[in-house]
Amino acid sequence: MIQGDELWFYYTGGRFYGVVLDKPSHRLAGAIWLAVLRRAGFISLDAGKRPGQLVTKPFVASGDQLVLDVDVRSGGYAKVEILDDCNQPVRGFRMEDRVPRRHHDTNQVVGWKPDSLIGERLEQPMRLRIVVRNASLYSFRFASSEKQFLLQTNE
Repeated sequence: MIQGDELWFYYTGGRFYGVVLDKPSHRLAGAIWLAVLRRAGFISLDAGKRPGQLVTKPFVASGDQLVLDVDVRSGGYAKVEILDDCNQPVRGFRMEDRVPRRHHDTNQVVGWKPDSLIGERLEQPMRLRIVVRNASLYSFRFASSEKQFLLQTNE
């Protein structure tokens, strides 16, 4: 079950396997348990001192914000750019246009320099190139904002 940014798994456990007929019922202990995982925190693509990259298959974005779940360690980084259908960086969404991400956050909205509206790319096929060094990339997704705005941060 999805609860906010968590996955909830209910499971049962007991002291005995099978049916125990000769034991009093009060001694048959069992319980219902709950396991909670971060929604995108149980598997990652990792890079150490040598950078690694991920290039997605072509897709059409379903929102106007790119959100990363990435853990950037000391001396590391996470860089993102949008590629067009010819695998060329899109002006305004190149790695050098982005706002740097240098920490761990499960909901980092990727920011590019002013005048780069991701909404202008919606409904056009694109790819993402994500490059990480000393970092773990857990997930990325597109989310919709209430209204379209410039993707910036206060870093």
